[in-house]
Amino acid sequence: LISEDSKQMLVAPNKCTAYEIFDLVQTVKAGAFRYCQGLTAVTFPASLTTIEAQAFTSCLSLTDVQLPDGLKTIGDFAFAGCAALTSVLIPKSVTHIGAGAFTGCTALTSVDFGDGVDVIGTSAFRGCTALTELCRGGALELIYDYAFAGCTALQTLTLPETVLRIDAHAFEGCTALTDVTFAPVSGREPRLYNIYAYVFAGCTSLRTLTLPETVGFIGSYAFSGCDALKTLPFDQFSLLDDYAFANCSGVTNAVLSPSLQELPDGLFDGCTGLQRVTIQDRVTDIGTGVFSGCTALTDVYYTGAQTQWNRIRTPENENVLGSAALHCRA
Repeated sequence: LISEDSKQMLVAPNKCTAYEIFDLVQTVKAGAFRYCQGLTAVTFPASLTTIEAQAFTSCLSLTDVQLPDGLKTIGDFAFAGCAALTSVLIPKSVTHIGAGAFTGCTALTSVDFGDGVDVIGTSAFRGCTALTELCRGGALELIYDYAFAGCTALQTLTLPETVLRIDAHAFEGCTALTDVTFAPVSGREPRLYNIYAYVFAGCTSLRTLTLPETVGFIGSYAFSGCDALKTLPFDQFSLLDDYAFANCSGVTNAVLSPSLQELPDGLFDGCTGLQRVTIQDRVTDIGTGVFSGCTALTDVYYTGAQTQWNRIRTPENENVLGSAALHCRA
């Protein structure tokens, strides 16, 4: 069914397999093709600007989607559960990918974001377990929570330094992810300041991570379980949250930032390879279990005097350093 003015696709015909949407249609309405399980291919008109929420949800046989230039918005859960869809080229005209837009597209192997997308919504590609490659995306600014969580085949990730925000759990559980790089964008300065909670938690294969120098805050459990990661720019992180680096068993040495004032609870909990830590003299508080389970920790270097160390607030009845030797400035 098409609206009277021919600008809206309202409902798909029953039992369609391949469908060509009429010229002049500008909007595919919410749920128009939902549960059309025999649909294998759709041809979109050049006039199309909007695909609304759940428009193609659970079209289980849909393999071929050629999105037209001029499309601006892909709505929430628009292609969710399209389990046969293998690749998507996002036109540069698209600026927003809605929440859950491609979640559960388990055959999707690659996504080309073009140079227009600046917002990737919550859970947009969550559970796309075959996804190995993300291309381009030079305009990306906002990656919302769980956007790529559980993409267990994703191996490398290159994001523009102009990304403003990566929300909680964005890449959690991407167990094949080995390398993350933030690439400079000509004529533009880095603007990423925070890595929020659980962003890379459970990325057990992550070996290398290049962060913009502007990043100063690491949220709770942000790198928890990244046991292949051997180093991080600890000296640039001025604010850390609980368990930020828990179970990063590959890290052996950490020189903390001169701006850091508090070591939060469980900061290095379970970092079994950690041997040396340098704590700066601005630290005033050390939380509970900061070095719990750090069985290889032998030396903690403090840049202040012993008298300053003695004034640091620590948990009552806890030996915060375990068996490690403390080295203070003479």
